[in-house]
Amino acid sequence: PLAVVATGAAGRERDWIQAHKVVRQGAACVEDGGTLIALAACPDGIGSATLLDWFAVGEARLAAAVAARYTLHGHTALAMRALTRRIRVVLVSNLASEVVRSMGMEPAASLGEALDLAAARLPRGAPALLLARCVHRQQARPCEEDHREYVLAAREPRDRLHVDRVDGEDGRRDEGPPGRE
Repeated sequence: PLAVVATGAAGRERDWIQAHKVVRQGAACVEDGGTLIALAACPDGIGSATLLDWFAVGEARLAAAVAARYTLHGHTALAMRALTRRIRVVLVSNLASEVVRSMGMEPAASLGEALDLAAARLPRGAPALLLARCVHRQQARPCEEDHREYVLAAREPRDRLHVDRVDGEDGRRDEGPPGRE
């Protein structure tokens, strides 16, 4: 029910136009109704003067508007709307909260806050994926060999999540990713 994707490789997080490609790739690994936490700093903002205009078109009219006047940014908005209808996306970025919400996602100020938001809706011991190297690739299957499976267990409702990493076929657990307690 949960995946975490970091977009910060090869320029994929400099703006939302670039970061959304990795987010869409990571979303392919999330079941319907699940949650994707996306880490994308976006220091250069949205990356387009027109993208937010497409998100401002009402959801009911967006597909018709894109069909009537196709642009790549219109297609991006349409694809993201479809994605955020299918799964919950929590975005950790420098983008303003109202901008993130206008694109159908939930803003979080930090990974810790995003994990807390996710934990509130996850059952204890729910499986999760950390997509450590999920990159946008033409002709590649989503997340192929780019993830490690993690198990998240909330000790108390709304308490911080505990992350245990599962490595390899034997199911041995280590102490989790570096920097996590």
